[in-house]
Order: sequence, then C-alpha cells, then structure tokens
Amino acid sequence: METILPENIKEKWDPIEMSFNNGVIQASSHMTCGDGHFTPDYESVFRIGLLGRVKEAEEEFARTPIYEVGKLNQLKAMIIADKAVIKLFERYAELARKMAAKELDYERKAQLEKIAEVCSHVPKNPAKTFHEALQSLWGVFLCLYYESNGHSISLGRLDQILYPYYKRDVSGSGESGSRSHGFSSWSHS
Repeated sequence: METILPENIKEKWDPIEMSFNNGVIQASSHMTCGDGHFTPDYESVFRIGLLGRVKEAEEEFARTPIYEVGKLNQLKAMIIADKAVIKLFERYAELARKMAAKELDYERKAQLEKIAEVCSHVPKNPAKTFHEALQSLWGVFLCLYYESNGHSISLGRLDQILYPYYKRDVSGSGESGSRSHGFSSWSHS
C-alpha cells in the first residue's frame, strides 16, 4: 500500500500511528471489555448456585433506594448475567441429550447423558459432587473468560475450593473415588 501513496503523503506515513488512529489496533481494551485481574467467588456458586445468587441480587434490588441508580444497574446486570449462564448450561444439557439420543457407542452415550444431567443441575443449583463443582467452576470461568477478552481471570485456589467436594466423593458419600480421581488428574498433566 505504501508504494501507491503520493510522495507528499509518504513523508507523513506512519503505519502504526495510522492503525491506532483508525481503530485497527486498540490499546484501550480495558475500556471496551472486562480486563480481568480478578478471582471470581466460585465458592458461592458451589454453595447456593446461580439461582441463589439471582435471588440474593433480586432481594437486594428490592431493598435498594431508587436514587442509588449505579447500584440498581449493577444488581440488574448481575441478575441478567447469572440468568444468561443458566440458560447457556440449559442449552448445553439439551445438546448433550440430543447427541446421546443419536449415539451408538454405549460408553459415549453414557458420558453424554451424564453431561446432560450435570449441566441441567449446575451451575444453576448448588453443587453436590466433585464433578458438579468442577463443572460449575469451569463453566463460570469460561463465561467470564469470554466476556473479559480472554485473559487475566484467576481460577483461584482450586485445591482449597474443590477439596471438600473431592473429599466427600472419595469418602463414599458422593461419586466414586476413582471417578473423582479421573476428573482431578487433568490438573496434574
């Protein structure tokens, strides 16, 4: 492109500056999308589910004076976002059910049915098992990752927040120990 520019423009031609000025390159992504640098409260998602968080936000919204517009807008945005994640997981569950219905391989069919079962329950509701806690964490993380331009979101202390679910499953009151171990082994590779 530079070769077809007239000489009087070539002298002033700075492709980097032109790219910034015309929006081809943006250094202001922190203004146009979330810029991460936070650790979400996954534990509240495990403990009360997103429906619980929606209920809390709706109750706070009802108590908030009308003149606190910023707080009202934030609460409304939280409700919308949590409901959107719930809807996304309902769609994943439905897709897994449809795929399972067509699946001929028994093992894969069972996996898809389990995915549908788990995605129907979490993150909408509290996690009961290690599998559900892990699915909640990963699903919420990915939604935040998509919204925040794909960077700077911490998974936090997985060892601390997932351990109670792992321990419960291994002790026999949840999923089998070998099943829970299979889920956790991906983090060691």
